[in-house]
Amino acid sequence: MDDRLKIGFFCAHDPYDRRSFSGTPSYMLDALGRRDDIVLRVLGPYRRGYRGKLLSAWRRWRKTPLRGPEAGAVKELDWVIVPVSSRFIPERRGAAGPKFVHVTDATPQFLRDFYARPTSRQADLVEQTALDRADLVVYSSGYMAGRALAEFGGADAAKIHAISFGLNLDALPPPPGAKPPPDPLKLIFIGKNWQTKGGIIAAEANEILNRRGIASELTVIGGRPDDPSRYGNARFLGYLDKGRAKDYRLLTRSLSQAHLFVLPTQADCTPMVVAEANAHGVPAVINEIGGISSLVREGENGFLMDPGSDAAAYADKIARILSDRPGFDALAAGSYEYCRNNLTWDAWARDMIALIRRDPEKARHSRIAGREAG
Repeated sequence: MDDRLKIGFFCAHDPYDRRSFSGTPSYMLDALGRRDDIVLRVLGPYRRGYRGKLLSAWRRWRKTPLRGPEAGAVKELDWVIVPVSSRFIPERRGAAGPKFVHVTDATPQFLRDFYARPTSRQADLVEQTALDRADLVVYSSGYMAGRALAEFGGADAAKIHAISFGLNLDALPPPPGAKPPPDPLKLIFIGKNWQTKGGIIAAEANEILNRRGIASELTVIGGRPDDPSRYGNARFLGYLDKGRAKDYRLLTRSLSQAHLFVLPTQADCTPMVVAEANAHGVPAVINEIGGISSLVREGENGFLMDPGSDAAAYADKIARILSDRPGFDALAAGSYEYCRNNLTWDAWARDMIALIRRDPEKARHSRIAGREAG
């Protein structure tokens, strides 16, 4: 008897395109496809001009569940996972047919508050409807699950959960060797928005360390200040496109050579660049804001800073980390292991299937009902 779960996958973004929604649906689909305990079916015509056809078909399904496209196949499914597509959670009518998992990383209100993103109030209604209709709602962090419970007063807490997203890389790098002595110390900052991601704090912390006699260099990828020349011990590489081989090599080389990843971000959801740094044996020193506490475990793959921390506080923390060289070596090695076990898409798929099976304790680091567990 085949007891494998029959899982459908539907997304408004093309899951076969690594460029679509930063590749997140594509990596999700690949990780689910590697599991041998499920039968996976992708729903929707993903091809040129697919979006209009896909959305039209899905609307018909919403109106008359299980009578739309691929109805026969859909009836046989146990669950359908619907990532970052709030408006396409259908209304269930009766017990027949699959159950639905709404997967997302932020609420509309969070996007307005922290990113000043002009989401409409209609977006709140869409999200509320998705929470009402879905059988499970899975956010990318316990923080965001908690916000959802607070923002949507009628939400059913029992079906709201949190599982960290994974690392958007085709393959996890091999385990890094021991880091070279920090002489000079090599810091790395990655973020497109220099102001919002706290680039000034990172650069000033680097300057403070040098003034204290700790030779330190900062590599900046993404954003840049108006006058880069004011930061003498920083090099600015600009935006690097992982889709270009030359840029990807420069990014991975910069990460491999770094000792610490510094991100004094002022607004963030769950920045998976933390996992990318950890995958190269680079611990994070980062503001505890948004869902970041779901990515960083104190002393295991990095350290969390108070959101109001200034450059001097960052310099103090970095100096303390360096003062214990055996501890730093263990932190670097632990960062890679933490990423491999918790911050990959395979780990996400493991926890997702365990949750769907209503056996979350088998997921070693599943975050349940908005609480950080494990």
